[in-house]
Amino acid sequence: METSVPLPLEGRRALVTGGARRIGAAIVRALAAAGATVWVHCNRSRAEAEALLATLGPRAGGLLRADLASRSACERLYREAMDRSGGIDIWVDNAALFVPDSAPDADLDRQHEVNLGAPMRFLFQMAADNVPACVVFLLDARIARPESADAPFAGYTLGKRKLASVIGKSAADLAEIRLRLNGIAPGDVLPPEGCRERARSVPLGIRPTPDDIARAAVFLAATPSITGQILFLDSGLHLSPA
Repeated sequence: METSVPLPLEGRRALVTGGARRIGAAIVRALAAAGATVWVHCNRSRAEAEALLATLGPRAGGLLRADLASRSACERLYREAMDRSGGIDIWVDNAALFVPDSAPDADLDRQHEVNLGAPMRFLFQMAADNVPACVVFLLDARIARPESADAPFAGYTLGKRKLASVIGKSAADLAEIRLRLNGIAPGDVLPPEGCRERARSVPLGIRPTPDDIARAAVFLAATPSITGQILFLDSGLHLSPA
């Protein structure tokens, strides 16, 4: 007699911020394939988000729109996600801006709010509400490089470093409410939109893919004993950060 093997995330409810396109979309598809009902957040990419949700069938939760650079919009997004889903079990913080240090102050301020302010507000609210969940921060392998190598994106990298430090400082305290906090630090997967990055050689000789990042997110979400960890998915680039 054949018996079906339950999917690792069956019955779980997930939210992916910045989930409409690129790496975010790969994470959405992987979570849904693993059994989760997935809610997709976007800001301007509504058409892409709706198209993606249409491919998920019964695993499609719904669309949530918000400008994460706005504190009030971020707070509304959190409450709407919780109310419409009945409670988030998995949150993947994928939304991010990649702005050069030479950009106008207004753009740098938006980057700070999206990359650091919004995830911190989300996390503080989950902790205040005693939400037992898995949180996955999308970081960057740049956090392992010396600060002298940050230019011309020092502001971006500093935000990611601060987010990484939260994992080390807060995971133990949050464990008592079963709020797990982990991170994924990708290497050169896709160039930031509007940027052309010089191709770098990596120790393994192969570059990570969006699907690699997505599989790691599923692994972290599906393994209840993991917290306080950062997975570097950069083909070994962080081993020689200089």
